[in-house]
Amino acid sequence: MAASAAGAFVGPAATGPILDRLAVLGMAPEWAERGGLRLLGATRAQVLRYVVAEALAVVAVGVVLGFAATALGLLGLEAALLRLAGLFAFEVPWLPVVLVIAICFLLGAAAAVAPAIRTIRTRGVAIPRS
Repeated sequence: MAASAAGAFVGPAATGPILDRLAVLGMAPEWAERGGLRLLGATRAQVLRYVVAEALAVVAVGVVLGFAATALGLLGLEAALLRLAGLFAFEVPWLPVVLVIAICFLLGAAAAVAPAIRTIRTRGVAIPRS
């Protein structure tokens, strides 16, 4: 039963940061986009809100995919335990699940804001053209 309890939050915990890291690695081509937003009149705060919203959307997709992967694994585990032991009580430790998801969202926002602050400090003239 400890394996099922651990599996309830391992999927979202692993998937969220992986997708978040992919978003951060793909940030270099977005420098011009953010510079363009600044040239069009967006304030630094507006650009940062846009970056945070984008990062949180990526983490949310990771959480949903992690839950789907975890659910598939737990369904198989439940079927195997049902054959071996018969009916049993199945509980998900929701507090650790919620804490891990909250940490994923916080790390996602922090990982997106740090490089974005550097990019929005760049003057419009220095923005690379694609």
